[in-house]
Amino acid sequence: MGFLLGYSKKEITPQVPISMAGYRPLREANAIHDSLYLRCIVIKNEQTEETTAIISYDLIGVDHLIIDRIKKLLKEENIEIHHFVLSATHTHSGPAGVLNTMRGPLKDMSDFFGAPQMSLINHIAQITLNALKESLDTLQSFRIELVQTTFNNIGSIRDDKSSRTDPHIFLVRFLLEDAKQLLLYHFACQASVLGESNNKLSADFPGAVLMHNRTEEMIMFLNGNAGNINTKTFTKSDTYEQNSEFGRQLAYEMGILMKHPDYIGELFEFEVRKFQIELKRKQVETFNNLKETFPISYQIIRFNDRTLITLPVEMTSEVMEDMKESHQVECICYTNGYDLILTSQESFDLKRYEALMSPFQKGEAERLIHHIAQNI
Repeated sequence: MGFLLGYSKKEITPQVPISMAGYRPLREANAIHDSLYLRCIVIKNEQTEETTAIISYDLIGVDHLIIDRIKKLLKEENIEIHHFVLSATHTHSGPAGVLNTMRGPLKDMSDFFGAPQMSLINHIAQITLNALKESLDTLQSFRIELVQTTFNNIGSIRDDKSSRTDPHIFLVRFLLEDAKQLLLYHFACQASVLGESNNKLSADFPGAVLMHNRTEEMIMFLNGNAGNINTKTFTKSDTYEQNSEFGRQLAYEMGILMKHPDYIGELFEFEVRKFQIELKRKQVETFNNLKETFPISYQIIRFNDRTLITLPVEMTSEVMEDMKESHQVECICYTNGYDLILTSQESFDLKRYEALMSPFQKGEAERLIHHIAQNI
């Protein structure tokens, strides 16, 4: 069984001035510090002809407003993509107006995320279509170098600075037939080094990593279970200088790790399976007019002997700790939707910020993890 890979990188930076998402109240961006992008990788199974699109957006989130329009455009072009992994880096210095704050878990949260701006959403969907078409036109054979390990000093728990965060990191370098290289890196960290005083559009630390890594043709970041991880405890300030230093350190660490990969060879297994579970909602005034349960869709991806889980939420780091150790999985959050935070029963007991912000009842995160474990 063989696989082919195509890729594309497209700029999605909107014009300024524009409202910025991520802090309350909304800020106005009056300049652009570094450009925002979408990065696309398409993997095609030569035997089954199944195609999977993995796309990372320099946005606060990606939900059905963008996803549905992408699928509609693909249908109009008679292009079939079987599986989608559409993920946001969760930068807090990107544009507002890309998420649905009219209904669902983000209802009445336009002061955080902005009211939907359909012109911007349609623009991003059209650029995504172009990226997918370009990726499908450049399919080629490839090999991979893979690292799955741990490293620290990337922040701490928001309410407990002495606690360790999720130290897992997953790196894949794609070595293409045309001699170009792509790097995909995945770990759990809030893309919010830059604070609420920032008034320039920026990809935050994923953008800073790029400034210090010029080896690969394209570098894609997929965020993890970072719902309670705060980079502010790692950095001395929220300036662009500090952000650059953070990016430099991370790029250096990844460069060292990729010198000694765990595996070099073919991608011999790549399979995506989809699942769904109904999770119970809180019955509080903040989340009124909602159904008692809400469907959460997730994917289990087999990548050689590794397992990746995609979730449409901000999962907090401690919830998946045991599963990561026992099942050797990595969790890609902010993917195929954005339904706010899922957090542990302990977080509810301690009345932490994540529990207050979560639209789900106590114990639902653990129930989701149990559901995932049964399907791995």
